[in-house]
Amino acid sequence: MQASPIPVRAALLLSLLLGAGAAGCKYLPFGRSAKAAAVEAPAAPIRVLKLDSTTLNLADPNPTYLRLGVSLGVTSAATEGSDARLESLARDAIVSQASAATAADLLTPEGKEKLKQELLKSLQKSAPQADVQAIYFDEFLIQR
Repeated sequence: MQASPIPVRAALLLSLLLGAGAAGCKYLPFGRSAKAAAVEAPAAPIRVLKLDSTTLNLADPNPTYLRLGVSLGVTSAATEGSDARLESLARDAIVSQASAATAADLLTPEGKEKLKQELLKSLQKSAPQADVQAIYFDEFLIQR
């Protein structure tokens, strides 16, 4: 005697739905509060401070130059003199960090990202009141 195809299909469909539901509970962020999500995400920059481009020597044995344009994503409001101070600190960090790198380091996507992270870390330490959240490269040119 052959089993009816309807109960077999229903059982198969039910097991697929239960499996999908279990997988969804494990991998999807159900039950996360808005507060927990806000803690995980950094504050979005409310303004962008564009710095003048800088040309500097890299640490290569042969003369190699980097022309770098940087903008800072900050969450603090501008106050009198705060942008000038932040710009000075940022330019100092750019010269210190970038001039220590070689062209080979900076020509890779990983090298550029590492430089951004080093600059961000340096500015968050030296100017915490500015609340710098992002570093953007507007211009990036290496000349050998």
